[in-house]
Amino acid sequence: MRIISINMDRLIRALSHNEEWLATAIDATEAVEEARKLRHYGKQSSTFIGQIMLLAGMMASQLKEDRHELSVTAQSLDGEAHLIATANPEIALKAYAKNPEEENYARDGVLTIIKDLGLKTPYNSTVQCRLDDLAGGVALYFTQSEQIPTYVRLCVSFNDDGSIHRAFGFMAQALPFASGATKKMVEEAFNNMPANEALLFRDASLEDIIAKLFSTLGEAKTAEKKVFWRCGCSKEKAEATLASLGEEELNGMIAEGKTVSIECGFCGKTYYFRVDELERIRDSLAKKASLA
Repeated sequence: MRIISINMDRLIRALSHNEEWLATAIDATEAVEEARKLRHYGKQSSTFIGQIMLLAGMMASQLKEDRHELSVTAQSLDGEAHLIATANPEIALKAYAKNPEEENYARDGVLTIIKDLGLKTPYNSTVQCRLDDLAGGVALYFTQSEQIPTYVRLCVSFNDDGSIHRAFGFMAQALPFASGATKKMVEEAFNNMPANEALLFRDASLEDIIAKLFSTLGEAKTAEKKVFWRCGCSKEKAEATLASLGEEELNGMIAEGKTVSIECGFCGKTYYFRVDELERIRDSLAKKASLA
């Protein structure tokens, strides 16, 4: 398991003083840069990898238990462009593009939110969206699936050498008892927020951003967490993937007599399995089947 220590990346949450609105702001610059470097993504893929990581981090901060996990996927209707990010309440992030050479995200697609809450079946909800407007997609998700008025902004910018300069985002959400008056105030404050370029130029902190969102309401920070990249791949998990293929598929691999490799889509690490290891996996499956 590879864990990258992050100094500047963090997430904060705050309530308006009247406790009618919740704001979440995240800086995931180093985590997004790690994703870019590990898989050598181009600028367009890095932009949307960064955006979906920001969304996953902010949404995962609302999960209740450490063992819970949230995934956000964005896929074009033709299936060519496909992004996925996962996060947990600890704000450990990972993400990848299934087809990184496919950099045309200006197309229609679907945004899917999956919450694994430790139940038999994970919660799953999908909305249609433009892949180049993930912020609009997640705002629509909260409005349609959870009836929560939500405003979202995402920003990924680059240095001259193509590395990530800054990746940050913020989200304001109405709580169930928010009044019409405060809804209007926050909507106006969001629409009057400086452009991303201005926030970057001013090196706006997460606290600055939330203060602007709640400028007429006042705010109180309720939580702060570090944000970091973490890929939990392992040879054991790669072995489980092979086992899921079944005995027939494994027998075909064994007959070829070649070492099989499985690459982690998140970090790019490759795990190798010799023929004798494939035979052990197959035999284990056969033994389990005979005992069933």
